[in-house]
Amino acid sequence: MPINRDILARIEAAVLGELRQRDEIDLKSVHVWVRGETLSKPAREFGIGAGEAPVETVPVLVDLHPDQNWTHPCEIRLYDPDGGALIATTRSLLPPADFYLHRHAYRCVHKPDVFPPRRPDKPVKQPKPKHKCVPCKGQRYALLFSGMSDNRHLNDLEYLYRVMIDQYGWKPANITVLNWDGTVNYSGAPNPIGNWPGDNTPYRIKVDGPGTPAAIASAMAAIGAKLHSHDQFVIHTNNHGGGQPGDPEACLFCYPNWGSYGAAAFGTAVAALPPIASLIVMMEQCHSGGFENATIANSTAVSTSFAAACTFNTNSMGGWDFDPFAHDWIQAIKPNPTSAAAAFTSANASKVPGDSPVYKDKPNGAGNSQFLA
Repeated sequence: MPINRDILARIEAAVLGELRQRDEIDLKSVHVWVRGETLSKPAREFGIGAGEAPVETVPVLVDLHPDQNWTHPCEIRLYDPDGGALIATTRSLLPPADFYLHRHAYRCVHKPDVFPPRRPDKPVKQPKPKHKCVPCKGQRYALLFSGMSDNRHLNDLEYLYRVMIDQYGWKPANITVLNWDGTVNYSGAPNPIGNWPGDNTPYRIKVDGPGTPAAIASAMAAIGAKLHSHDQFVIHTNNHGGGQPGDPEACLFCYPNWGSYGAAAFGTAVAALPPIASLIVMMEQCHSGGFENATIANSTAVSTSFAAACTFNTNSMGGWDFDPFAHDWIQAIKPNPTSAAAAFTSANASKVPGDSPVYKDKPNGAGNSQFLA
């Protein structure tokens, strides 16, 4: 039910006032979200042991590092909708699923700019190609994935989708896209869905299914059934991810309730692929470097390269319109021809503070001969 405006103002003032008193908090880099309607959920579903908490509560999310993809520290608080008193608070590395699934119900009462917009037309220095581009002799297939998507994650997928089709002549039917709820959609603003911010034209990406663990497992198997010895397979994963020290293994977070698809499952799926000519994996999510061993050790390809935005135990950085590492990797590979290795070199050279890109190929130097052509 809607919350009395006076009570809502009291809650907002109490949250911001308390944060201002804490020496470890820099309000210039914190976002605060307050739900404008009460939520009929037990406190335990928010990871809060609230004891005798009322059924109806007012959730508040304090995002302590909004410039990063999740996982990163945040605070979840529950308030009494009748008097505005704080019931319980807890620290977490993920926001409540309710925040992602019903972002329209939350109002950001404190949102300073923590990063500038990033556009695909941002000039970057292109590395000189070290190897001649040898076109793929077989078919080219791709899997683009984003589970708990924000706008920027869908924008990354759209960018790579356009580069594959427009620059390299890929067949749209050979590009499998899994995103959010199975549509061109995401959590939060801008809403309703507008144009792609790269060139302010309508989204062209064709979404084939939701960003769920079952969907990615099914897609890996389905594409594997089509692959032959001369074929190429490109995998790009985006959105949010977990890993050490919070999670025992690196994982992709999936729609709709932060379900996970782990590195071990990914490695098993990679190992089940038939022998192919080339496997290119580029990952953006937090802790994405934790998928390196699962990719390299299990690849059946003659040439394999793996690139990630960050190490296994760190977060990746976000942006208003694009994720920096994914954006820069895609932009680097856009000129024809640019190898997977050269794209990583360019993206790594322009990395933003906070990102910690990693790269590995098999055999050594294989990424220099991998092209999307």
